[in-house]
Amino acid sequence: MFFLYAPRRVEFPRCGVKVERLPWAEGKSHLTTAYQWFLAGWAKRLSWQQVAVAFRTSWANVFRSVQMAVRWGLGGVAVGFVAVAVLATVVRWFLVARLIGLPVLTVARPFLTFIYNYFFRLGFLDGREGLLLHLYHSAYVSWKYAKAWELQKSQSRDAPGGEHR
Repeated sequence: MFFLYAPRRVEFPRCGVKVERLPWAEGKSHLTTAYQWFLAGWAKRLSWQQVAVAFRTSWANVFRSVQMAVRWGLGGVAVGFVAVAVLATVVRWFLVARLIGLPVLTVARPFLTFIYNYFFRLGFLDGREGLLLHLYHSAYVSWKYAKAWELQKSQSRDAPGGEHR
């Protein structure tokens, strides 16, 4: 289904041609704002290519929809997708490389997981349910690292030589 509308154009002697602003679309976008939010919501659950195929649109339209949602979520802060991906990879690499111990991971990793999922993976688009989901997920991550720390401590106690391995 297509919505066809030609915005009115008026020529003013002082300031030239002005085009009517459309409340359902931004700038020269061919997609309505509601449809962009719809695509961005689905892009969290499926790959962008799967969303494009499922809703018979192009991958570029899905990309622009996600980009619009990220810009809105960041409050106009101009951060590129590459910078976000690099930051997340560096943080993950440092944590996984164990430059810090399990006690610190038990506290830091859940917080970073929440920030990554809620803001960078567009969890805020789900409203209150998204907030609760990502809080519960970060609690799970905390319990997971606390259990790993506990196992590490019990293994070091059981190892020959006592407390230190």
